[in-house]
Amino acid sequence: MLNLGSGHTNGALVALIPRRKLLIAGDLVNQGLEPYADERYGGDLLQMAQTVPRLMQLDFDFAVPGHGEVMPRAEVQRLADYLVALEAAVRAARAAGKSEDETAALVTLPEYPLLETLFITSRQGNVRKLYRALAR
Repeated sequence: MLNLGSGHTNGALVALIPRRKLLIAGDLVNQGLEPYADERYGGDLLQMAQTVPRLMQLDFDFAVPGHGEVMPRAEVQRLADYLVALEAAVRAARAAGKSEDETAALVTLPEYPLLETLFITSRQGNVRKLYRALAR
């Protein structure tokens, strides 16, 4: 078991099975779903945006997500890239003096198609979470 940082909850754990090049990622990674940081349990989207890219330092070919089917490494990389881009876009909007509402409307990241939300999160909601996290 490895703790590369928090994300969905505080102290998210992953397991790497080197012989099979398999990463068991839990809810840090969910196939086709907008990332979700459960703040009730210490989840933090800003930390997730730093933790998921750390997964890419591990030697794996496939990942078992918290929800969805086994995913190839490239899908996990796409999620990591999305989170990094989301954080960068929110940081840039804040630096330009944009309000939370302006940032939520401005940051859409069309290069990353909208992901399913399961009624608990949304792209705009995640923009808002990052905006507030960056104010801490």
